[in-house]
Amino acid sequence: MIIEYESASETTTTVVAQSDMDGDIDSLVIPMSREDFCEAVMKWSNGELLQVAFPKLNAGEREFLNTGITPAKWDAMFNCD
Repeated sequence: MIIEYESASETTTTVVAQSDMDGDIDSLVIPMSREDFCEAVMKWSNGELLQVAFPKLNAGEREFLNTGITPAKWDAMFNCD
């Protein structure tokens, strides 16, 4: 669940979310401007598939938006080095 987001620069947005796995609150810098991020969130919340709403994000970044689980936690959970 996305808790908050703020523009870190003109080209990135820091997203804060609560993990569905352990309840921890983590953040991730997403390579999108705040404006582009907000536009994509609106598409997603209106039913667009996550990968369609956020086509420039990688799978780990999209998973973070969906579950709040960081790519590092996924790697640790499944021992993906």
